[in-house]
Order: sequence, then C-alpha cells, then structure tokens
Amino acid sequence: MIAIQPKPNDQMISDAVAAYPNVCRGFFYGIINHEGMLRVTHVTGSGSLPLTGADLLNAEKIAEENQVTLLGIYVSHPDKSSLPDPGEASIAKPGFHYIIISVSAEVSIITSCWKLNSQLEFEQVKILNFQFF
Repeated sequence: MIAIQPKPNDQMISDAVAAYPNVCRGFFYGIINHEGMLRVTHVTGSGSLPLTGADLLNAEKIAEENQVTLLGIYVSHPDKSSLPDPGEASIAKPGFHYIIISVSAEVSIITSCWKLNSQLEFEQVKILNFQFF
C-alpha cells in the first residue's frame, strides 16, 4: 500500500495538468515503514520521457541528500487510462513503484499505482488516503 501526502499529490497532479496534452514525469520519494507501507513525502521533476541514466542518478542523489528513499516514478497519461501501457513493463525498474495520472482536456484526474511482480508484470498497489496512513 502507498499513502501520498497532500503536497506531493497536488504537485504530481499539477504537473500532469500543466503538461497536458503532453506527458510529464518525475520521481517520488518518501519512507517505507516496518510493515512495507510506503509514504510519499515529496516529488521532483517534471520532465519528458524517456528517462535517462543521468535522471536516475540525480534522483538517487536527491534522495540521499534528503535522507529519504527513492520510491518510484510518476508519469501522466494524457487522454488515456491510468493503466500501464503494454510497453511500460519492459522498461520498468524492478522494485520501483509507478504512479500513473490519467488527465484529459476536461481535467478529470484518475491516479493509480503499479509495481512489477515476480513475473515482470504490473500489479496494482492500493493508494490510501494519507489521513488514514
């Protein structure tokens, strides 16, 4: 399960809306508690795809400097669902979580979170309301 604090949640949605009709992406960071639940505390980025090795190294440096864990990548899906695209599993990094924000011209927002399983297929991760984390 994953809980997203209001500020990073608002930032990811703001990035997706501002980038529309283009794709946005960024990294999200936070902590993992002793039960394996993730809490997203902040995000960086908004940039375009594809991600480069330099992007990942910079994200890892930011995590270290802020004493948090790099949890994953967020990406917008303009005018598409918040389900992973078929090709996304082939470029996904095992162990990372992926927050996908579906955004449309009507500014409807649907957010989902995914993680690769042992068969290298995406499985959905439940997003909790932060107030209940």
